[in-house]
Amino acid sequence: MKNSTDSVTDGIVIEILDSPISLPALPGAGTRLLEMARLAVEDVDVGEISRLIEADPGLYVRVLQLANSSYYGTINKIATVRQAIMHIGLEETLYSVQWLFYQNMLPRFPAVEGFSGKDYWTHAWSCAVANKLLGHPDLQVNSLPGELYLAGLFHGIGKLILALHRPDDFQQCIRNSREFSQTLAESEEDIFGTTDTFIASQVMRLWDLPAHLCAAVEFYRSPESADVQYQEIAALTQFAYYIANTSGLGNNGDEFCYDFNDTFIAKNWDSPLAEEKTRKIIVRRIYSTLHKKMTSVTGAEPPEKPEQARSVPQKPPKGGVEPSFSNTGGDGFWAWLHSLWRKILY
Repeated sequence: MKNSTDSVTDGIVIEILDSPISLPALPGAGTRLLEMARLAVEDVDVGEISRLIEADPGLYVRVLQLANSSYYGTINKIATVRQAIMHIGLEETLYSVQWLFYQNMLPRFPAVEGFSGKDYWTHAWSCAVANKLLGHPDLQVNSLPGELYLAGLFHGIGKLILALHRPDDFQQCIRNSREFSQTLAESEEDIFGTTDTFIASQVMRLWDLPAHLCAAVEFYRSPESADVQYQEIAALTQFAYYIANTSGLGNNGDEFCYDFNDTFIAKNWDSPLAEEKTRKIIVRRIYSTLHKKMTSVTGAEPPEKPEQARSVPQKPPKGGVEPSFSNTGGDGFWAWLHSLWRKILY
């Protein structure tokens, strides 16, 4: 027998699915992009992704703009999709196309006090890129980088859905989160009786997305609640969410001050990220990558003063100056970490 909370949640889900404000079905191109993201890059057909981009005028223009941007620097102008892919790299093209495609496919984010559609999609991009970087095999994870990217990209679509269907209530959630120092999820529970993560997971299931991607989005707030087989991808997505929220890039309405020491990884996981010094260095490096790339990819301007100091202290560690990464030689932990990070980024 269902309790009252289950009934409220089911009612909101049914209301959304039956609403005249319909969410689009996942088109064939989207399905194929999802399949490509889960392949090893050497198994992706360059010709196929070129044709997919060329068939969508919006994607075509944005990919060429990206290839000619200052971040990817080129002497001669890039004029064709194949040239763009060769210049940017197949893997980077695939990730950027995912972000652009779903941004164009989904309805525009409605006007909400405190943040905009550009804020929302910049935050989604930040979470996706951070999650992908956390998926490097040398960080001892089993989840594929492409799947982590998708989990980060889709993590917030429940907010979009709630803002479209219940704009006044969603606006109140944001106000309550600020006024009462709650997470946005706690405010949503108070007002909706459910959270955007649950709503998002239900829509993703309707799109026939893999169970582990649905679980990553549903449980990234509380990875310990996920089935054991899904805890890793949920935990990494939680960690990426904390990075995105403290990077100063974009905004998803959740202004709660998150502490990386509270993540599932920091408390429960035997990985390099569970070690605090390693965690701080990697988080800072991901911040740097996001700030360097964001304008070229998202069109948003980085803030003058990143918010990262909020959760990752910038002062040197006790007893000395933080180790430099300019020397790639030598043995020991810091040399290993520098080598690891170069492999993740390059």
